[in-house]
Amino acid sequence: MSIRIGTRSAALLAAALLAMAACLRGASAFSLSQDVGFVRDQVSGARQPAGLDVSEAEDLPPEQWFTEQIVDHFGDSDETWSQRYFVNDTFFEPYAPSDYGQVVFLCVGGEGPAFQPTVVVTGGPHCAWMIHLAEKFGALVVAVEHRFYGKSMPRPDFSTESLEVHGSRQAQEDLRLFRNHITNVTGGLHESAKWVTFGGSYPGMMAAWARELYPELFHASVSSSAPVEAVVNMQGYNDVVALSMTVANVGGSLSCLKNIKLAFSNLGYILQSGQPNMIQELANTYNVCSTNTSSITDPMNQKMFLESFWGLFPLQSNDPSCEGEYCNYEKICELFEKPVNPDKSLLALYKALTAGSNECLDISWNEMIESMKSPDNSDRSWFYQTCKEFGFYQTCDPGTFCPFTTSPHVSTVESYLEICEEAFGIDGSSVAASVAASNAFYGGWDYNATNVFFLNGEVDPWHASGVLHTNNDGQRTLMVSGASHHAWTHPVKPTDQQSVVFARKLIESVVKGWITDEPSSSVEV
Repeated sequence: MSIRIGTRSAALLAAALLAMAACLRGASAFSLSQDVGFVRDQVSGARQPAGLDVSEAEDLPPEQWFTEQIVDHFGDSDETWSQRYFVNDTFFEPYAPSDYGQVVFLCVGGEGPAFQPTVVVTGGPHCAWMIHLAEKFGALVVAVEHRFYGKSMPRPDFSTESLEVHGSRQAQEDLRLFRNHITNVTGGLHESAKWVTFGGSYPGMMAAWARELYPELFHASVSSSAPVEAVVNMQGYNDVVALSMTVANVGGSLSCLKNIKLAFSNLGYILQSGQPNMIQELANTYNVCSTNTSSITDPMNQKMFLESFWGLFPLQSNDPSCEGEYCNYEKICELFEKPVNPDKSLLALYKALTAGSNECLDISWNEMIESMKSPDNSDRSWFYQTCKEFGFYQTCDPGTFCPFTTSPHVSTVESYLEICEEAFGIDGSSVAASVAASNAFYGGWDYNATNVFFLNGEVDPWHASGVLHTNNDGQRTLMVSGASHHAWTHPVKPTDQQSVVFARKLIESVVKGWITDEPSSSVEV
């Protein structure tokens, strides 16, 4: 058997985000939602009694289906499909007087795996703090899946033909109709109820855009770690990764970054040496699958090999309180700051995080491409969106701050565009045009709606495309010191960083201001 470190496809890892999962970090670096390092299935705040495993509790909310969702909102057909969602009305009393009026909190689905019923009980990695706020403000809790993720499939597979009705704009129309559906089927819920959208990562983008496109339907939005500025060549992602390796309050340092860069530079040197014995020794050292070793000189296989090592680092999932070996930047930097050869430190990191596995390292570019062509491969869903809407291809270009291998220059934007071409028949110029169209449609960094709170993490690479500052009096922004990818939306832990605790308190205060219609300037923690 073979492994692809930290990603379901090593080639996707460098791009950073698809959801979430394999052997080391539990998430694909290409996916925005790399959350597994943080996730504990526990409710936030005091909502969960001690010792209760919510995942096994009885009487969890049943899955429900909106059976009249439109397949193609922009076409001529009235064909419908069934969209999956969950509701928790534990805190909601529609006929009782409330200081806050009627409030609905919507956990917006994204590119992650299928929702579990606990999404409206614990909130999961994107909406845990939302559940705390729902209890405090008496809100109806709703969570809805995004089309082509989880069980919500407008078409039966992930073929290119089926994915023609995929995308954020279709999904935004889904949210519009879904809101009307919930209003119609929930007894006592008024059309004038104040809906607040919540989400982290791509769901954070969707949450903010719902407020922007339909301000009459969605009263406000808490948008966490949302890279709203689409970009084809996302050099900023690995620039922030390099910065993260130097941030002192998560255990980083300049010497740590220097030694990590040296280790990756040395990998590149061996690959470019032209010395078969050296290259073969490198392949043997890192247990490259025997069927791949003879082709490790191929640039695309080298890309697969080098990007596999990115998954050894907590690119989006750094948790200062984690207990595993080399599970955060502090522990990794302690290793790289020891008076040893950086090459040995990288090897020690690799061996520690692959200990107990007898699987070899698969670096076959051609096999990955063939896998991406399969209409049954769910990875196609997010990658299609990158080709048609967002780009977000994390490269390691010479002249940038990327801490990984820049020579040979194999982590190129062209390599990701080749996947678009091979998997979907979408060429590079079309990708660039689509990215420009997305920014023109949603506004990118010039997002212009009100009642939106954008929060980003200091050591989250996705903040490179996030809204970090605003001149709009109706918006708020916060950079959460030392925090990773929407860490404040994850279930509460006693070891959470103080900056994360502060972010949650500020979210609570801001949301209270929105639902009581207090001026933003009067809101205090």
